[in-house]
Amino acid sequence: MENLFVTISWEVAKHLKTWVTNLRRAKEDRKKESIEALRQVIIASRGMRIYINEWNEGVRDYSREKQLSEEWTTLGFLVRDLGLEDLSAKCDALAVKLTMIDKVSKETIDKTREALVSIEERATEILKPFEAEE
Repeated sequence: MENLFVTISWEVAKHLKTWVTNLRRAKEDRKKESIEALRQVIIASRGMRIYINEWNEGVRDYSREKQLSEEWTTLGFLVRDLGLEDLSAKCDALAVKLTMIDKVSKETIDKTREALVSIEERATEILKPFEAEE
């Protein structure tokens, strides 16, 4: 289970490059779907990163875990609609595993936080030129 947190983070990062290429040549509807998915990447990553910081300080909030689970589930649906089935499955698995965060090692949590920062930064950079077009 521990590897899932890191794996999903790097899986998203891997697909960000694909999104950049596809966004540049996508039709308008597909571009909108991709932009929505990238925005959800930022929302889910940022929320997860913030919660990890809180959790490391000894704060466990089940309602927050539920919210994060819903955010990752939504992201899974959005990327499935884009044809990214493997990433969708990993997002869904992460949504389920969020309730078991107390079983994950500190090292894995730290690696996950690092990956989430990177993902959020990349997704934000990718979105900038496309949001300027809107």
